[in-house]
Amino acid sequence: MFNFIICDNDSFFLQQLKKFISTNTEYESIRVFNGYTNAFFKIANNESIKNKFYILDIETELQNGIIVASKIRNFDRNSIIVFITEHEKKYLHRVAKSCFRYDALINKFDDFQKELLQIIENNKRFIETNRRITITVDSHTTCIIDLDELLYIQTSKVSQKLLFQTKKQTFTTYESLSKFERQLNDKFIKVSRSCIINKQLAKFDYQNNIIKFNNNIKLENVMSQSYIKKNL
Repeated sequence: MFNFIICDNDSFFLQQLKKFISTNTEYESIRVFNGYTNAFFKIANNESIKNKFYILDIETELQNGIIVASKIRNFDRNSIIVFITEHEKKYLHRVAKSCFRYDALINKFDDFQKELLQIIENNKRFIETNRRITITVDSHTTCIIDLDELLYIQTSKVSQKLLFQTKKQTFTTYESLSKFERQLNDKFIKVSRSCIINKQLAKFDYQNNIIKFNNNIKLENVMSQSYIKKNL
C-alpha cells in the first residue's frame, strides 16, 4: 500500500483530498502539508518510508511544486509524483519540459477524483518494487536505467566491469553486482554468480545453455550448472 504525501496551500481542498483517498483506496499512511516546510522534507528524506505517492500543489507560498519535485528526484527515482493544480494551462509547458520524471498533471477543476483513482490503480504494480536504478559510469557521469528496459547485468571476465545491457544501449561501471542485486525487482533472476537476467524479456534454452532476448541479443554459457539442473 502507498504512503501518500500531499501538499496543498488550500486547507479545505487538502482535507477534501485526504478524505477522498482515505475512503476510496487502501493506504499505509496519509500525510498532509500546507506548504513545503522542513517537516515535509523530513518525511521526503526518510528512507524508512517506502512506496511514497506524492500529490503536489504547484503554487504555494514557500516554494514551487515543480522545483520541489526536481529536488525529490535527486534522491528518489522510484516514488510516484503527481501534480494537482488549478493552473494547469499556466504550467503545462513547463512541466512537460521538465528534466525529471513525473507521473501525472491533474487539473483541480476537472474530474480530478476519477483521474487520481485511475493513476493510483495504474501504479499499484510498482508497490514494493524499484522502477529505476542509477549507475555511476565514471567520475563525471551517472546514468538512470529503467528496469523495464534492462535485459541483463553481467560481470565481464575480461575487464572486471559490470555490464548493463538494455534494449537499446550498453553501460558499464566498476560498481559491484551485489549493490544492484538488492535494488532489482522480482522480474530479475540470478542465473549464476556473475549474471542476472530480466526473466520477462528472456527465453531460456537450458539444454544448450543459451538465453535469447526479443531483439536478437543472446547470451551463451552464462547459466550455472546448478541453475540449469534446477530448471530442467
